[in-house]
Amino acid sequence: NSQALILDLKNYSEQIDQQILIGQLNRIFDDPKIIDLLQLFIGNQVYRGGVIEKLDRGLVQGVPLVALFANLYLSDLDFKYQRLVNFYVRVGDDIALLDSQQEHLDDVRGRFINDLSKLGLLLNDHKIYCGPASGIYSLLGYQFNNGQISLEKGFVNKIIAGWQQILANNT
Repeated sequence: NSQALILDLKNYSEQIDQQILIGQLNRIFDDPKIIDLLQLFIGNQVYRGGVIEKLDRGLVQGVPLVALFANLYLSDLDFKYQRLVNFYVRVGDDIALLDSQQEHLDDVRGRFINDLSKLGLLLNDHKIYCGPASGIYSLLGYQFNNGQISLEKGFVNKIIAGWQQILANNT
């Protein structure tokens, strides 16, 4: 009886602490010129309400390296938690942890949430699932229900609406 903990991060790329990310990059690269170059993609400015401002938190979408930075930001947690549970996977801001013991998973959940908080990250409270792996939950756009996998209902509804619009325009 596997137990599952399914988590989704809230506004993930907007919550990334740029200084923590730069610290992680400093551990990887010895050359300050590389860090200076990468900082050009991290410390972008945005136009809001008639003002150009530099962000202290978050990464600007559309920057080519955002996916790389976002994955790097959580890589330390990935390495830590893949050793603590029977199964761990993270894709972007979607995280699944599975273990055979619910008590162990509950303990890991508390530690994981604490580690996320240290990185300045929040969870989507309405997208947290903790219970039997055979239960009902969503992950990566799929609906899991008693061991069956299907597409999420909202996604299916969007496909149907899109096709209805296409068909209506072509008749």
